[in-house]
Amino acid sequence: MNHWLMPCLLLAEGRAADQFVKGFREGTLHKTADYDWVLVALIGLGMALAYYAFDRFWRNRPAASQPNQRRLFHDLCRAHALDRISIRLMRRIARRAKVGQLAEVFLRPDLFQGQSAFSRRDQDRIERLRERLFA
Repeated sequence: MNHWLMPCLLLAEGRAADQFVKGFREGTLHKTADYDWVLVALIGLGMALAYYAFDRFWRNRPAASQPNQRRLFHDLCRAHALDRISIRLMRRIARRAKVGQLAEVFLRPDLFQGQSAFSRRDQDRIERLRERLFA
């Protein structure tokens, strides 16, 4: 410890002890200090946190009526009882047609026609899938 730090610590302790003795002699030792500012600060902090929680979790959420794009596509696939191969083909069709949402494939039978880039076996599956969905 530095030679100048020790006297500073002793003086600080001495001042605290003097204040304690003075408070004991005057009878003000057990008086509570005025901590109203702490209460005001805690109320302000609580209001700020409540506003943050409201803004973060309730106001910025998307409306419940807007379905998730992937979930909608999977729900439609499940409703039509499609197997994995059919789902994969429908994703490829949607990707090649560059549709905005995957679920559009269920609404547009024209996307299933003219798929010459697929193999012959996939073309047969696409035709059966189109008949199944739009017949």
